[in-house]
Amino acid sequence: MNDREYNALTDKLNHANAEIDRLLGIIDRITESNENKDAACRETRDRLAEANQRAARHHQTSVGLTQRLAEANSRVSHLAQGLCPDGFVIAPVEPTHEMYVAAVGYLPGPIYRAMIAARPSLEVAA
Repeated sequence: MNDREYNALTDKLNHANAEIDRLLGIIDRITESNENKDAACRETRDRLAEANQRAARHHQTSVGLTQRLAEANSRVSHLAQGLCPDGFVIAPVEPTHEMYVAAVGYLPGPIYRAMIAARPSLEVAA
């Protein structure tokens, strides 16, 4: 091998080594990017799991509150029935719109009964 062939082969090897270094740099950047993406995916998965746990706890709380509200409504209705003598009902001080609508077309005696029949229930609003 003469000097010219040796130098040409050395240049080719240097260019090949430079290309290998360039490709290794690209591989390192891709690997680092993938590791960052993996870390972001793990963080997102963990946050989603935490959010699901919080949602489950809130749902349980909501169900518990709904049950307690139903129990309270039942107790209020029961207590209200015990407060009124036979033939009496609890009605609002001022008639509601529904009570006025129910009274349309009745004479004075039946008007009052229609209004009482249209009174709102004692259930506590949710």
